[in-house]
Amino acid sequence: MKKIVFLSGKRGGYEAMRPLMKLLSKSKIFDFKIILTDQHFEQDFGNTFKLVLNDFKKKEIISIKFNSNTKDTNFERTLNLIDYSKKFTRVIKKLSPDLFILYGDRSEVAISSLILFSLRVPIIHLQGGDISGSLDNTYRHVISKFSNYHLVSNLNSRNNLIKMGEKKKFIKVVGDHHLDNLKKKQFYSEQYILNKYKIKKKYCIVLQHSETTQSDDSKMQMLKTLKALKYYNIEKIVIYPCTDPGWKGIIEAINSYKNYENFKIFKNIEGKYFWSLLKYSSFIIGNSSSGIIESQFLKIPAINVGRRQNKRLKNKNIVSTKHNVKKIKNAIKKVLNSNRKDLLKIKSIYGNGNANIKTFNIIKKLCHTSIETTKSFNFEK
Repeated sequence: MKKIVFLSGKRGGYEAMRPLMKLLSKSKIFDFKIILTDQHFEQDFGNTFKLVLNDFKKKEIISIKFNSNTKDTNFERTLNLIDYSKKFTRVIKKLSPDLFILYGDRSEVAISSLILFSLRVPIIHLQGGDISGSLDNTYRHVISKFSNYHLVSNLNSRNNLIKMGEKKKFIKVVGDHHLDNLKKKQFYSEQYILNKYKIKKKYCIVLQHSETTQSDDSKMQMLKTLKALKYYNIEKIVIYPCTDPGWKGIIEAINSYKNYENFKIFKNIEGKYFWSLLKYSSFIIGNSSSGIIESQFLKIPAINVGRRQNKRLKNKNIVSTKHNVKKIKNAIKKVLNSNRKDLLKIKSIYGNGNANIKTFNIIKKLCHTSIETTKSFNFEK
């Protein structure tokens, strides 16, 4: 059996990869493991490791906890990553995986890619070649340079990797893995969702993370979004951010609105409920990739605030604006007054929801080949 290992540090990436991990776990040709770390063990973010314990066998799960994450600074985050890297290295030496799968663009994934490359463990990187904003771009490109195979979400990302010197034969377009859960159409009824979350009128979803190059401004930026939303008589489903530096200020801003009418605050909303909430919402606002990727598949209006996602490939359902109360108010007014029927015409630019089965089939083929872990690059003019 081939030993395949995943890494997951946050709820969003885990939800996207769960269908693929389920396929690998059930397959008789793979010895499947998942390493959990970072946000999964943070009480402030809902202790999402419990979701994983419900999905997989205990023997398949390996935990690497960060030290206390209460000091919300880049310095503290870096110290945590140094400690994590030592623990991760020991785990990899013990596991000796045949193939490691890395997803996305986070700092714990970037440091893991360096360690895996140094230990000559072949890497498949998912979502490489994307362009978003802030520090994510650098982390993502670093991971790609250490990876042996690239399974990307769209043709633009494929072309970006080729420009970076990655060889065409090691790049495959499979689509975005977030969409597979949506294609199944296993949504709760609208009435069930309205009752569960005690929603009595139109509502929007608010999900805003730190601008990683402006982490000191995160609280102020979140307050501007919330202030703009306050002017509109709709309910707001506000969800805590991820653990990028600046998260503490965002949470402080969110909690300052906990007694305001029409604001409902959640540390975490499990994917199966989040997708249904998104499907029936009037719009999603913030800077989460779900406002770029999942929203366009469901044909839901999205307001992208700031620059965290400003360079990501966008569909026609997106309205982009800056961290400015007046401009955010205008964006909200625009989407509320828009004709939703126009969005029914848009086609997904991130695939059709078959990314996980495509990825699974590619992994099966790779397990019958010899993977060269020493890389060379093909820089084209």
